Amino acid sequence: MCNADEHGYEPTANHGHRHEHTAHDDGHNADKEVRCKQGQGRRNAISADGHKILVVDPVSGAAGDMWLGALVDLGVPWEELTEALQGLGVDGYELRRDVVISKGIRATKVNVILDERPQPHRHLRHVVEIIDGSTLADPVKEKAIRVFTRLAESEAKVHGCAVEKVHFHEVGAVDAIIDIVGTCWALAYLQVEEIFVLPLPLGSGTVRCAHGVMPVPAPATADLVRDFPVYLGGGEGELVTPTGAALCTTLGRPHDSHSQGMPLRIERIGHGAGSREAKDRPNVLRLLLGRREEAGKNWLVCSGGATHGQGRGYGHGHSQEQGDVCLGETPRGGSNDSIGGAPALRWESVQVIETTVDDMNPQWLSPLTQRLFEAGALDVQALSVLMKKGRLGSHLTVLCSPDRAGAVLEQLFAESTTLGVRSRLEQRACLERDWITVTTEGGPVRLKRGILGGRVFNVHPEFEDCQAAARRGNRPVKEIYRQALAKYEAETVKTAE
Repeated sequence: MCNADEHGYEPTANHGHRHEHTAHDDGHNADKEVRCKQGQGRRNAISADGHKILVVDPVSGAAGDMWLGALVDLGVPWEELTEALQGLGVDGYELRRDVVISKGIRATKVNVILDERPQPHRHLRHVVEIIDGSTLADPVKEKAIRVFTRLAESEAKVHGCAVEKVHFHEVGAVDAIIDIVGTCWALAYLQVEEIFVLPLPLGSGTVRCAHGVMPVPAPATADLVRDFPVYLGGGEGELVTPTGAALCTTLGRPHDSHSQGMPLRIERIGHGAGSREAKDRPNVLRLLLGRREEAGKNWLVCSGGATHGQGRGYGHGHSQEQGDVCLGETPRGGSNDSIGGAPALRWESVQVIETTVDDMNPQWLSPLTQRLFEAGALDVQALSVLMKKGRLGSHLTVLCSPDRAGAVLEQLFAESTTLGVRSRLEQRACLERDWITVTTEGGPVRLKRGILGGRVFNVHPEFEDCQAAARRGNRPVKEIYRQALAKYEAETVKTAE
């Protein structure tokens, strides 16, 4: 894998000032909380903190170690992170963190230091077995495997071989496992629900890797960032590595029409340092962790420094308030203003893509649906219909953000038998959403709430969490589901009193 920063292929020494690491407390962990050390991440006993959003700002690109360093810098506890990673059962390395100063910016640098023990060649199935056999929570495992699978698929496409034949080089395999799994665990700890990625600077020149000298971006990186906003240049050398690209494009979505104009209250900022010193800017990946603000609250535009005027974005006539920021000035489709005193709805544009097929094996619907979601689909529906000549067929409807339509269409044509589709742009109104976590006999279960004007209209336990808790507690899923709702109702009544 052609990965200069992460895989040790001739990295340039970091000339930033390096300091002994000392524990610091900037209020990140001041709240009382319940933690699961098996990889579930931080879980408040019951909280209504709102929808957590992470904004990825690739100041000097993105790499796996930069992701992990930035998350530690955000306040993820080092001891719990290292303990969770020990559950992988991977030996032969030491994980170290340092505080560095890069062009005047304080950042956290995470290094995977290998000892003298030889590391085996690992293919995708070996990595999946390591993750599956770990003590991590199922959602963390699923995310990590998804990132590794995309990484292997891109490498296979570039090298013209089957995914099963792709191997992660001896040095790089351990780095990538720790960086990817550690990142997924840290995101679960922080309870991040959405990730938006700003345009990625790909760099310039060439990079030396196991296969020789390759152009920048490395071939696997170029494949991974297809249909994702990027720009060529931005600095010398490889700025976005394959692992960094896989994390950004698998777990995140572009800063697009969905995030434009979205009020965001930034709570924490983390900087993860890379291994090389840039000439004209700090070599860091910046992560902004915040919460989506409710419509009608005061907010400030962070792009360009101007506040929104009347009729733009959420509400109008807002005053400037420190800490309230917005991801851009372009309003989304529709109006978010309150009408006649009624609570404001959140409107957004969605692309509706439809097709009907009568010559497709229905067994293919499952992998098709999975691929569509990986490409950025928001929802996928399949209905049985009676078509011409009396044949049964399937009517497929896919919803996605307009910027992901190209990627969704590619998968729809590749994985189905359709020869054409219908497409239209529509507006949809959405309730604000947040997550509440309760503890059942099988462990923690999240509940998603739909909120309008501060009133909770819907509460639903997360089915995947119920399944995982049912397996852990050896209980029926429906019992865990009922327990989660009952716990929520009890805690809600208790809080009201």
